[in-house]
Amino acid sequence: MKIIFTKKIFTVSALLLLITMLPVTALSIEESWIRGVVGTYTGALVSDGTDCPVETTFIINYEDQLTGYYDALEIDSQLYGTLNGCKAERERKMVCTWRDKWGEGNLELYFNKELTLFNGFWSVPENSERYPWNGAK
Repeated sequence: MKIIFTKKIFTVSALLLLITMLPVTALSIEESWIRGVVGTYTGALVSDGTDCPVETTFIINYEDQLTGYYDALEIDSQLYGTLNGCKAERERKMVCTWRDKWGEGNLELYFNKELTLFNGFWSVPENSERYPWNGAK
């Protein structure tokens, strides 16, 4: 009986150790670089086949999450949108969800080593095409 109890304690302890290590690993990846993207990047995105000037801004919100917004100049109007759920997928690769008057979709960005510029793509769920989006501080 005592051996079974010891095995249970060991198994539970090992499981708790593994669970507590996982979030720390995920946080250390994000903390090592993702806060460095905070700021405004000037660049372009393709909308309706046209290069549109865009300012993309990343901030840390009150919940300590990376979010952002963008302001693009389309042919005949300003386009304002938000970026939510921004997460480090791997070193210097970030994914977000964009949302504006046209809908919402995925944004995938690749930053340089200094985090001063990015190149990426935006897409919509119902279409496999990807459209360029870039910026520089």
